[in-house]
Amino acid sequence: MLADYVLGRWNMLIKFESEYREILGIMKRLGMVQPLIQVIECPHCTLTSLTISESIIDINYCPRCGKQPLIATLYVLNNDLAKLKQAHEDIVHFIATYLKYKSLEDYPLSTPSIKVKHHIKGKYEVDIYVEELSYGIECKVFDFMGAVSRERMENWLKEFKSKIDTYASAGVKYMLIVTNLEEDVARILRTKLDKYINEKGYDIKLEDVLGADPERILEKLNDIARRVSEEVQQRIRKEVEAKIKVETK
Repeated sequence: MLADYVLGRWNMLIKFESEYREILGIMKRLGMVQPLIQVIECPHCTLTSLTISESIIDINYCPRCGKQPLIATLYVLNNDLAKLKQAHEDIVHFIATYLKYKSLEDYPLSTPSIKVKHHIKGKYEVDIYVEELSYGIECKVFDFMGAVSRERMENWLKEFKSKIDTYASAGVKYMLIVTNLEEDVARILRTKLDKYINEKGYDIKLEDVLGADPERILEKLNDIARRVSEEVQQRIRKEVEAKIKVETK
């Protein structure tokens, strides 16, 4: 039964109650999820109800007896986010948003210029472009997860080399590649791509190729955000100093 499935999923997630509620609360505030199904099972009056609706109201009491029942609500991604996730572009928007607001935490006086799917010189597309640093971030989520054959590795290398060609032609100075691959595979790709950049003589620095390690990804994003904040502060300081010089002449 559908109700049994929802309750089963809830019982599984409740093991991580504090983390789950925190994440769900953030996603609800950001409008990233919406309710779909709610199951109420009351041990006091044996009420069992199943509601399928996008306008479910969160309650913590039994509508029949008023006591505390077991309530499980199944949430789904909103339509816009679901489309992004289906196209593997949700990570792009997450990183861009994280960098923007993390930079603002350190220096809230000016919003950094962080663009998604930005075209440089009208033709070179960069997944995420951080204008203050001339920094490009390429995000790639692979459907295949398993043993990596030599042929598959060569295909990935070919694809990333093409991206490096694009970013270098666009004048990007720093580049980061974010993937969902295993860390050891990401390290191999990093070594081979560094060699490719040196052979081509490109004026671009590949700072890292990150695999599916959330802590490493956040650590790197925090570093980029810090550099963005410092660059913004320095730019504003120079603008203020220049204005003061003009006014004192």
